[in-house]
Amino acid sequence: MNDKEKFLVLISNERLKKADAIILLEGDGLNRVKHTADLYKAGWADIAVVSGGIYTLAYGSYPSEYLVPELIKEGVPPERILIEGKSQHTQEQAEEVLELANGRGWKKIILVASPHHQPRAFLTFLKVMNEKQMKIQLINASARELSWFEETGWGKRITLIDSEFEKIEKYGALGQMATFKEAIEYQQWKESLDKERSLDADTNTSSAEQAREIMGNDFIGVEEILKVAAWTNLPKKKEEYETIPAIPYGTDFLKTLRGEYVLILGFPSDENKNPLTLNAMRSFYGLEPTVKEPCFYNQDWYLNEDFAGKTTLEFKWYIIRKKVIEETRGKRPEEIMETIKNVRGFPSAILTAYTFFLCYFLNKEKLWENDFLWCSDKDGNGDRIYTGRYTDPRGINKNGFNIHRHLSIRPVYGLAPQIRS
Repeated sequence: MNDKEKFLVLISNERLKKADAIILLEGDGLNRVKHTADLYKAGWADIAVVSGGIYTLAYGSYPSEYLVPELIKEGVPPERILIEGKSQHTQEQAEEVLELANGRGWKKIILVASPHHQPRAFLTFLKVMNEKQMKIQLINASARELSWFEETGWGKRITLIDSEFEKIEKYGALGQMATFKEAIEYQQWKESLDKERSLDADTNTSSAEQAREIMGNDFIGVEEILKVAAWTNLPKKKEEYETIPAIPYGTDFLKTLRGEYVLILGFPSDENKNPLTLNAMRSFYGLEPTVKEPCFYNQDWYLNEDFAGKTTLEFKWYIIRKKVIEETRGKRPEEIMETIKNVRGFPSAILTAYTFFLCYFLNKEKLWENDFLWCSDKDGNGDRIYTGRYTDPRGINKNGFNIHRHLSIRPVYGLAPQIRS
């Protein structure tokens, strides 16, 4: 049996495991929606990502405005759906999704394509992941129970197998795909992780008491949130936090973070069970420091952006650094990704604000008081979000938690020169 045959057997019989997100790759019409929804409802992940911005219905490329309503009909809550709508082909899907995963600190993602496309999608994702020097688990879960022989409008799936493997050969020759051998070695690496965790499960978790003792004031769990709940729009009663998720970090690891990082429990909804978004926090904390502090800086440009109006935290534990890494000052995100190998990912804007306000109330500490943080989010134009700097060192601007965007250079920028005398 050659490597290609081994590879096909491996990804066709992969064991599902709990992941951070399910990635619905655009293509094959609406035929991947139900499988994605079934995976979500079965609890395999708490987030569904719709990836792809191609609008070619005749070829089966249905963008998010078609896929999202169908996911909702199938039972996926709208606040649990993220949209990656920039990519125009499989390699761009891999690049955009893996950037999203890196920014959110995801360790495992489930890839959903149709069976004929799954091999190429997986090899593409693996190639991009290796180039980015990332180590996350890609879990294959192709849409099942689809006909191989019916005419879909964009071809029979049995026929599309040939074109998919022709593309694997073509793009592989261009260095754009992982090899079958690399994929087999990667699958072996994933399996080795499962064995290590099963043999040493106790060392990969900590109790709240252990974590609180190690992290001190930088531990923010349910008890800490409840101490200051009256000053926030978070739930006020312990029973509203339901079953508290396990802390997925061992005590030895937490000791390496002590004094430099905050370990904080995220929560997705406010006291009225509405999504706890940046806009919701902005409405609650206000914009005027002479009336109430802490507050947000008075800006309104982001109110209609998805990252401010739709994105929430998950009910899980997050780790975020208390200070900017000195070597990253003055560098663009792309430079940081290339040069700082131990950076685990950019935080989301909602995580930075959530952490800032809770640390302020609990410890009277203004995180990133004079600094801005690059975030994982981008606005509708693809411009990177950055947050922070509560106090203006020059004393010109009012106090307030800032949310800005870093404008990307695009063709709309140019010079209309002045002729000087």
